[in-house]
Amino acid sequence: MADEFMVYADGGTAASAPSNGVILIPDNLNVIFSANAAEVKYNGLLIKNAKGTMRINNGALTLQQTGFDIAGAQVGMDANYKSTSTKTGLFDFHLTAKEFDIARAYKEIKLFREMASSASKVKGVVGLDYQLSGKLNAEMFPVYPSLKGGGVLSLKKVSLMGFKMMNAVSKATKRDSLTNPDLSDVQIKSTIKNNIITIEQTKMKVAGFRPRFEGQVSFDGRLNLSGRLGLPPFGLFGIPLSITGTQEKPIVKLKRNKEGKLEETGENK
Repeated sequence: MADEFMVYADGGTAASAPSNGVILIPDNLNVIFSANAAEVKYNGLLIKNAKGTMRINNGALTLQQTGFDIAGAQVGMDANYKSTSTKTGLFDFHLTAKEFDIARAYKEIKLFREMASSASKVKGVVGLDYQLSGKLNAEMFPVYPSLKGGGVLSLKKVSLMGFKMMNAVSKATKRDSLTNPDLSDVQIKSTIKNNIITIEQTKMKVAGFRPRFEGQVSFDGRLNLSGRLGLPPFGLFGIPLSITGTQEKPIVKLKRNKEGKLEETGENK
């Protein structure tokens, strides 16, 4: 178990010792070896069939061409990790997954669940190609305000049953066919910085309509999106949209969004 290598994993030797801490990498090692682990348990997460090249040098850990199974999906990853104290660390990784079940990932992966809280009722298959860096706390979990990165989420075949934002768009535009839509072949490009996810213009096809969206979503669920609902048959004419409020209570207005950007709350402002 990776958790057992964390500082104070056993509660320390003194009564006053802290109860947690990051994994410390020795400064005096310079080794390269092939890793092959049937199971790795880390922060309540079960990683299976992990294989790749691991290098330890100057107190840093590097993983290259690492493959593993998580939540039933095959994942590829390159990553770097270094402790900066007994309770803090730095990381960066590039992760790719051609296909994974979004409902299973939401259930089993805490980081995914907390960063994509609106996906609680989404079902289907998606792909991911994302790069992320940031700080780790004493529980070896990312410090959200420090996260920076970007990449692509590919919706292979997804059902947005109960997705409140799309249902609010359906109600505002009086187009019932937009309620609980099924999507496929949608590429969502985004970047992350200072607790804000910025989404590039994303185009979809739903029941003859051609909606598109772009804007920002905060980690606490605030929305600041603009869009257009392209009308059949070709989407040449459309209805402008602005979407504000929160993921739980989206506010849709049939006009262009002229509001400013969401307020950033991170440490890199």
